[in-house]
Amino acid sequence: MPEWACIDRNGKFIRGTIGKAIQFQTFDELKNFLIENGAISAYYGTGFLFTVDIDAKDVAKYAKCEHHPKFGDLKEGSPEFISRLDYIRNLNPRNYPYCFNCISLAIKGIHKIKQILLEIGIPENEIFIYFSGQGAHLECTYPRMTELKKETRGLLASYFTTIGIPVDKVVTYGDNRVLRIPGSLHGKVNRIKTLLKPEEEFNVITTGVI
Repeated sequence: MPEWACIDRNGKFIRGTIGKAIQFQTFDELKNFLIENGAISAYYGTGFLFTVDIDAKDVAKYAKCEHHPKFGDLKEGSPEFISRLDYIRNLNPRNYPYCFNCISLAIKGIHKIKQILLEIGIPENEIFIYFSGQGAHLECTYPRMTELKKETRGLLASYFTTIGIPVDKVVTYGDNRVLRIPGSLHGKVNRIKTLLKPEEEFNVITTGVI
């Protein structure tokens, strides 16, 4: 991996880049490094992958969820604005800027992108879908996708947005990006990044819980 990163128990972001990378021969070496640094969350550089990230809070932000209507021209601080905000904060999970339905919609969106890749001939065994803790990741290892130039990745990210999927564009086309390591903990929500198999039904309440 050309890049790695982790967040320690004090919230400090520790990152190594090309030229400062640490090479681990085994998973146990990596695990011990993370433990010694008090890591809560761990990330790796995704420059060798084609990646897509859909965050539940973006699903909510762009009103893709029925429980998160657009605020439109509502004046911030007005009674209607406060009432709508209180309603959103009281959805489950409480006090988060998204709800469980937003997470489900993120998973559905990432499956839609997978279907698009399948339709253009990308082998299914080269596409991996993960529950990220508060959204979804797609990671593709097929050379036809991993070798795409930044401009083409950007066009694809814009296309996904155009068809109503609120992807994090920077994750798809950015040169300097890291994603949570599969199997590692999302420290803010205490959920594990979990591989979703095609035949498995996603349960937004129980998946990834420790």
